[in-house]
Amino acid sequence: MKKILIAVTVAAAALVSTSAMAQAYVSADVGIGHASVDCSGTTSCDKNGTSFKVTGGYKLGYGFAAEFGYIDFGKAKTSGTDFDAKVQAKA
Repeated sequence: MKKILIAVTVAAAALVSTSAMAQAYVSADVGIGHASVDCSGTTSCDKNGTSFKVTGGYKLGYGFAAEFGYIDFGKAKTSGTDFDAKVQAKA
């Protein structure tokens, strides 16, 4: 009985969300960013960082839509005896 109730709830939510999300949408992604940098001559080097993306849009009709997004590709950090450096990319 409990499994049937869950299945009916999921099916009803899918039907409601497709009609509600037909015009506007939002998405988000999280992952690992990797920088291709040369770390020779450094004492520590961290090439990996957390990256994320958030987008949202609206379907205007007749094949036209508008979308906005933000992407953070993560950070790469390195340090040596006389310096500290950080590279960060965003779009």
